Amino acid sequence: MLEKRHAQFSPGYQGTFSPGEAVQDLEELDQLARHDGGLAIQARAYRKPDDAHNALRLKLYLLGEVMPLSVSLPIFENLGMKVIAEDPFPITFDTEDGWTREAVVLDFLMERA
Repeated sequence: MLEKRHAQFSPGYQGTFSPGEAVQDLEELDQLARHDGGLAIQARAYRKPDDAHNALRLKLYLLGEVMPLSVSLPIFENLGMKVIAEDPFPITFDTEDGWTREAVVLDFLMERA
């Protein structure tokens, strides 16, 4: 179970997201760590209650190194989105099999173009 394993969140993450959001993000990263082969990336769209009607937030979960903004920006623009902000949050966590993994959560705020 995730609550029995160790996870280390950056101070920026702790100041931005709730403990409940951290549990959800760890579940996403845990699923990603169990994935065999291929690109180690997963995404989750969400909204905050006070977001503007045309706003969309997206979290990209990556194991290992950070994806450069120059890679993701054209993809979002081709989907009709305008990236307003992108914040990277490094996370270190222990997997079920006892390994320690390095990951990053890229948090995007976008608007429909």
